[in-house]
Amino acid sequence: MFRFLQPLATLPTLLLLAVLPVAVQLATGCSVRPAASDIPQNLRVPDGQDLAFQAHGQGVQIYTWNAAKAAWTGPAPRALLLIDDGVVGFHSEGPTWQCDDGSAIVGAKMAAEVVDPAAIPWLLINVTKASGAGTLAGITFVQRLRTAGGHAPSTPGTVDGEQRLVPYTADYLFYHPR
Repeated sequence: MFRFLQPLATLPTLLLLAVLPVAVQLATGCSVRPAASDIPQNLRVPDGQDLAFQAHGQGVQIYTWNAAKAAWTGPAPRALLLIDDGVVGFHSEGPTWQCDDGSAIVGAKMAAEVVDPAAIPWLLINVTKASGAGTLAGITFVQRLRTAGGHAPSTPGTVDGEQRLVPYTADYLFYHPR
């Protein structure tokens, strides 16, 4: 079902790989599917959906300093999707997920829930656009669960446009219709 990705020689990937050891340290047993009772009601997928697969995301949330607003904007995610320690895909802004087999999806946030105040929220995402045949074909919903890290920096930036990469991990569950 999965082909492991070829090396990606893009700047975001190189930056991601630079912080990956820190992101790995944030991982807290995120490989087991949570029980339905552990998922907040507003983040549960609608009836008629089955789990297609689950991947562990390790990467960064990229925040950009907006001096005019005196605030961090974003975030823009950059994460590798892993199954059994092998890279099977990439997650980026959109939100977008893509696999080496050419399949890709883009989604829109339906619901969010802060489960751990020290981590970015858990999400329910509806797929709004899909392309390519392959692993992600037919995926209709994505859940981002068991997050660790990823919050905006607590200190202000020094220059407009400054970027900070904040390590995070999450489990991504991908669903398709029965």
